[in-house]
Amino acid sequence: MAMTTSELQAEIEATKLRLQAARTRSQEIDDEIDRATERQRLRRELEELKAELLEQEDLNGSDEAYKGDIDADESGQFVCSSEACSRQPVQGQRKNGVVRASGDACTNFGHQILEGEFTWKLLPMSWLRTALRHERTSVANSTVFFVGGFAFCFVYSPSGGPVMNSTDDGKRRCGSLAIRAYDCAEPMALRYGIFAKNSTGDFVQWGATQDEIHPAHELRAYGPDVHAEGSPPQAIGIFGLTHEQLLQSEWVQDDTLTLKLVLEVRLLGVQVTSQRSEREAVDIPKPTLHRDVQTLFEESTSRVIMVEDCAADTFKAFLRYLYTDNLPTVEDLAKPSSQAVKKDGSPPLTQMEALWAVSHKYQVQRLQRWCEAQLCNQLSAEQVCCILRQAHVFEAAQLEKACLSYIKDNSAQVLKLQAYSDLISKWPEVALKIHLFTAGVPEAEAAAIVQARKVRRLNDGVERTS
Repeated sequence: MAMTTSELQAEIEATKLRLQAARTRSQEIDDEIDRATERQRLRRELEELKAELLEQEDLNGSDEAYKGDIDADESGQFVCSSEACSRQPVQGQRKNGVVRASGDACTNFGHQILEGEFTWKLLPMSWLRTALRHERTSVANSTVFFVGGFAFCFVYSPSGGPVMNSTDDGKRRCGSLAIRAYDCAEPMALRYGIFAKNSTGDFVQWGATQDEIHPAHELRAYGPDVHAEGSPPQAIGIFGLTHEQLLQSEWVQDDTLTLKLVLEVRLLGVQVTSQRSEREAVDIPKPTLHRDVQTLFEESTSRVIMVEDCAADTFKAFLRYLYTDNLPTVEDLAKPSSQAVKKDGSPPLTQMEALWAVSHKYQVQRLQRWCEAQLCNQLSAEQVCCILRQAHVFEAAQLEKACLSYIKDNSAQVLKLQAYSDLISKWPEVALKIHLFTAGVPEAEAAAIVQARKVRRLNDGVERTS
């Protein structure tokens, strides 16, 4: 039966009331979503702060130990090295009441310069602004890349806006294209140049090559137009072009912008001094040793010292460093260690890995850092699982990041290996780190997850530490 006019009018009024109630509820839901989103943001902020707190406490512990080593004259900028403590005046002949002597020395500050190149393609450039709005972000980031264990990434801002949050001066850093350098344990010197590919396929440098000192434990951005917010340079943009101008320029081909970073990193405290004088005989000084190594010499009652957990060639390289303070060359350590195949059937350590292990055991930090930097550049599918496991045990953060990045980028080769299966099954915390890194979980959030799991396993008495 058809509804009457009165019934239709009554139904219309009732529907209007329900619609009004639904609209009111919609606004309430929007407000609740905003509050829920804010609570979620606060939870992530709390997790990041907790992760930073844990990291800072770890750093403080390391710094306290380092301070103790400085007080014990076992480390520090002014530690008494074997060469400095034993240096004697150049002997000469007395002639006419005047002592004459001759000699020369060379101090090489470039003995250990690490070099790297990274190419980044941005495409499709015509969609970039819209895509960033869709992703609710203002910048595009490259993957993290490593030079000797130090982490970097490219950041591109189409608007020339902030590329990094506030620094110690309280101001954000802005620019179009920046290199973001992540925190590191010690200050590093870096030299960089940024290039863009033109229509002929040649890379042309944008801006001058720059030298920077990157502070320890800080995240900073560098680039030709990077500046403090509110203090812009004369021109902002790659080659002074806005994003829209860049789209129409020779630097964007097939809707693709191709950039290249050429980077050099110098390790702290790495210098080699060679000295030649007319003296025919030179007394070999007793090295400045970590107390565990010193004990080997002091407790030995004969001229024979037994070191049973290290191959002879590796320990010779270790002693050579202790006596001369000269780092070995990569070529010196290119051949495999004389160590036999391990009991679990895995391949023997390379000499670099073996030297890293012994320098960690005896806490020779400079040699340990050098080995870690070299291993970052020598990763292979066959060795990366073994190196990652040791980096996890030794808490070598930069090398661990390099291994995780290598596994992610070369998963087709690594995941089919027995070494990977063994690592996943025997080292669950390492397996969790691989999963979180591959999934793209932010570093601070991943650290909090790993730490929470570690605490649970420690409480259960099942955590593996070596």
